[in-house]
Amino acid sequence: MQGNTLPFAQGSFYQQLYFDKNGVLPTVPVPADLNNPTVTEINGEDPGLFQFYVDQLNNAAMLATPKLDYYQGDSAAVTARADADVTISYSVNGGELAFQQILTALDAVANLGDGDPRDPYDQAVLQKARSMLSVAIGSEPSNTVRSINEMRGELGAAIEGMDRVRVRHDNYIAYASGVIGDIENIDAAEVVTRMQSDAVALEAAFSAVARLQSLSLVNYL
Repeated sequence: MQGNTLPFAQGSFYQQLYFDKNGVLPTVPVPADLNNPTVTEINGEDPGLFQFYVDQLNNAAMLATPKLDYYQGDSAAVTARADADVTISYSVNGGELAFQQILTALDAVANLGDGDPRDPYDQAVLQKARSMLSVAIGSEPSNTVRSINEMRGELGAAIEGMDRVRVRHDNYIAYASGVIGDIENIDAAEVVTRMQSDAVALEAAFSAVARLQSLSLVNYL
């Protein structure tokens, strides 16, 4: 059996498992190795203790306070400001319940020992581990665990959102580069000629307006 995944505060695995179920410490018999009891030893004093162990593998207390030796990261969400009004989150933390489910299930299976896999006790652990893995992956629905498939979908959506912002930035860069190029590559002589031509036209227009303002009905008659 495995002895490092249940949320017990102190004492050996067997003692804490028994105490959590019955509210008292076990008397006799006790396992030869209190932290790694066999199925026979677990059920020696309490025939229902093994099933309690299986049910404990992913109960609420286990998920809330995991006892797993792996780096879980922190709860900080990593974000990137992709545009003036667009912030994209793309983080997946090591403490996700799906990862806890996977590691707890694998740990339980790895500690089954070398017995007959058709043993009903082994089958109970294997069935529980299979269910936990299904929830973690997303093939079995859950209201408490954000599955690997859900996290993958969220990361995909973040990538698509980033791509849309990138395309918008690329289009603006192309436009701005064109405007800058038109300014930097302009022919100074052509600009002077066009300005002189526009000045003559503007002067003629002002002159026409002045003459029209000086006209009256008397002048016309």
